[in-house]
Amino acid sequence: MAAVVRQERDSVLRRGWAATAANLATGHRDEPSRPVHEISGTSEYLHPTAGINLPRRLSYRALTQPLLRSLISRRVRSDRATFAIRIRHDAVVKGDIEMANRSFQAMLDCGLHPNQYHFAALMEGYAQAGDMAGAVDLAESAVRMGITVGVKMYTILIAGYARLGEPTHAMRVFHDMVEAGIRPDIAAVDAVASAFFAVGACSVARRVLLQLWPSVAPVPDEISGASLLELARTFRAMDIGSGGRDDSQRFSLSSQERRMLRWKVRKIVHIWRERSRDGDSGAGLHHVSNGAPTYEQS
Repeated sequence: MAAVVRQERDSVLRRGWAATAANLATGHRDEPSRPVHEISGTSEYLHPTAGINLPRRLSYRALTQPLLRSLISRRVRSDRATFAIRIRHDAVVKGDIEMANRSFQAMLDCGLHPNQYHFAALMEGYAQAGDMAGAVDLAESAVRMGITVGVKMYTILIAGYARLGEPTHAMRVFHDMVEAGIRPDIAAVDAVASAFFAVGACSVARRVLLQLWPSVAPVPDEISGASLLELARTFRAMDIGSGGRDDSQRFSLSSQERRMLRWKVRKIVHIWRERSRDGDSGAGLHHVSNGAPTYEQS
């Protein structure tokens, strides 16, 4: 069920740097674009799937029916994992924040305590809708409940600011994450770079990748002279996994690493401010017909 919802999310939302830039250039906000009958429906929350009904068109739906009948016959109800999927389905796939909040409240009414995945699902919906104040409030609420805000939740905020064309805010969130001692992962660094790419600062986006790459993995020797496109493709293709980073101290930053990253962040912010002041933040940028930037090739 989680895999189905993830596929539905990817099918209804445009993703990647180009999509972020295009949305910003046109003033468009991501809205679910797939026909309603082709994505999962919803029903009562206490169903074993937290009320998510898989589309009939799925070839393997028949395989799930015996499993669901068995769960229902034994009165197995929704748990925290299925509620997390339901909340993400409502907030991200459906783009219905009101319904997502109702699903969150329904989980609380069942006596189930929320964790980082429930808050992250809601945050992603708010960020997708451009309501960054709401997303930040949710992160603060999670902290008040004793939930550790990990790299995934920080990345949701960074990506949200990137979609709004606010790289300074994106860098501030990244800085806060470093201050908290949380090691960045591929998605976090990629989101920071996308924030600069979205506003046409391709050279700064390239610097972000090269400067922050070592915090994730060693930088290949042959990549230093590559174009932004080649850098981004290579960076995203690294198969190093980031599972568990939200909770494990094994992935926290050492004091030395934290100091180094703080220095790099300050340097990037300084360069961005200087280029913004000089009016050449888009140097090396090419444009396509819809006004969205493409990768620089040098």
